[in-house]
Amino acid sequence: MKKGQATIGHIFIYILAIFIFALILLYGYKAIVQFMEKGEQVSLIQFKTTLQTNVQDLAIQYGDVIVFNENNPLKAPSRYKEICFVADDAVEQQLPTDERYDIMRAAVDADMHKSTENVFLIPQAEHSIYVGPIELGDYGELPYLCINFTKNLLNIRLEGRGDKTRISRI
Repeated sequence: MKKGQATIGHIFIYILAIFIFALILLYGYKAIVQFMEKGEQVSLIQFKTTLQTNVQDLAIQYGDVIVFNENNPLKAPSRYKEICFVADDAVEQQLPTDERYDIMRAAVDADMHKSTENVFLIPQAEHSIYVGPIELGDYGELPYLCINFTKNLLNIRLEGRGDKTRISRI
């Protein structure tokens, strides 16, 4: 084999190796992104299930209390910054007008907050959350309670009222 042909053969092999390496990197990147997305979905489902279960269990246990804080954490998925609870008697005009609360206002306008959606994650989650009948403990005249997550933890107090659960800040 001549020297020129060997050099061309080497170049071809280098180009092929670079191409294969790039494909492996691309596939690996996609796999890692998908893995992270699945982890976020699992985290959301765990958060939703834990919140629903605790609120529904406490509703029939008058006077029982569960406090979620750093000692008893309820971890939220990292992409969410705030959670809002909406009382059954809410009307759209009483809700905040900021556009990040549009989904909350739409649910109240369609009366969905009484049966299918009364908890809203901000920014908007893919899944709606209904935790059962709730009462808001420290909302004053407003029929909603919005709480910011602290280090992805929800700090709230749940209290059984016999037919619903009172939710308040701690």
